[in-house]
Amino acid sequence: MRYEPASGWAGYYEELEPEIRQEILQANLGSLPDDGTNEFRRQLFEERYRDPKHHARQVDNYLWNYLYLTDLFGKRDGLFSGFRRETGKILKLFHLDDPDSLTDGQKTALYLEFYNAAVRYLDTCQSDRYASRLMGLIRASDAEKQSKACGEIWKMSRGMAVAAGREKEMELFCQALYDALTDRYPQCREEYRALDEQYI
Repeated sequence: MRYEPASGWAGYYEELEPEIRQEILQANLGSLPDDGTNEFRRQLFEERYRDPKHHARQVDNYLWNYLYLTDLFGKRDGLFSGFRRETGKILKLFHLDDPDSLTDGQKTALYLEFYNAAVRYLDTCQSDRYASRLMGLIRASDAEKQSKACGEIWKMSRGMAVAAGREKEMELFCQALYDALTDRYPQCREEYRALDEQYI
């Protein structure tokens, strides 16, 4: 299911730079009628970009946890005793520990925030160093970058949802990341399905 932004909010969710997003957020909060989700949008912004220990430092807690989820997927069958605990912490940060308690507006805001972070992640996958080999001496082709990005998106979303037994809780997250991936790289749909068949 696709979730579309409320009137006037499309630019906020299309923008990737935190400073510009903050400006748009403040402007929208001051000029657009509250659809009942404004305070939740503000909360998500703070949770995503604020470092609780160093308020002046810019972070992206969503991106960091996207990468951490990929790492956790690699530990799913190992001796790491904190697998389920760490997954639970991330779901709590993402407001997915009890998705049935979310309003439709909150689900839309979360989906769009997850999608935005996934697009930002995919942008980092365009660098020359991404998917390179032999200590960066051999650059990856565009097809190799896309394939690696597809695998990582699958692991951090669908793969983790199944491995942790949290498919219901992570459904919104998985959909947002799948949509971001296949909007950018439609050709990845088949590879994504192949990963389902390989691991599940």
